[in-house]
Amino acid sequence: MPPETKPRGLASSGAASPRARGTKRDEVIDAALRLMRRSGSNGASLGRCLELSGAPKGSLYHYFPEGKSVLIEAALQRFAEQFSVFLIEIWTKPQPFHERWTLLLNAMERGLRKSAWSQGCPAAAVVLDLEGTGPGDEAEPGESKIRAAAQHALHRWAEHLESGLPEIHPSARAAFAQSLLALIEGALILARADRTGRPFQSARTFGIAAHRSTAHT
Repeated sequence: MPPETKPRGLASSGAASPRARGTKRDEVIDAALRLMRRSGSNGASLGRCLELSGAPKGSLYHYFPEGKSVLIEAALQRFAEQFSVFLIEIWTKPQPFHERWTLLLNAMERGLRKSAWSQGCPAAAVVLDLEGTGPGDEAEPGESKIRAAAQHALHRWAEHLESGLPEIHPSARAAFAQSLLALIEGALILARADRTGRPFQSARTFGIAAHRSTAHT
């Protein structure tokens, strides 16, 4: 994943209020995000967020009166923006697909390797943490907001990828972009499990081959 940067966060649907970066609220969100990237929302306990951020205990109830779900939602929104900035910077380069795809995966592999294989995608991790609901079951309000934030992040990244595929037929462009995102997320999971960059190499090879067979001739 991209190195930890601090770009402007996404507007929130009730989760984030206007703020200046560098406040205690931001430090708590950043702490939650680091923990989520390592071990999902279950690993981002309020106590660990306080410990990592150095914020006083009372600040959690001040900044996040609705509880942990609002903090997780805000952290997902922040990462959605961070990864979008990182992705757009590479994906809009005036280079052919195979070069941009290689640049993107190489940068992600370096970032993951630098974190000692610990910092994955928080959106994917949080989705796996959510409890499943059966037909007719209603999810908890906080869970619904978290799921929506993760969905928004993943869909937004797929749209960025789609915008950089003019050589793919419009009818296949969205599906191809989703396939690329699946390769990215799969490579992150496998690389973390195996503690090796080989999954990124496989994703590079497969993505280039798939593009070659799908693009207009």
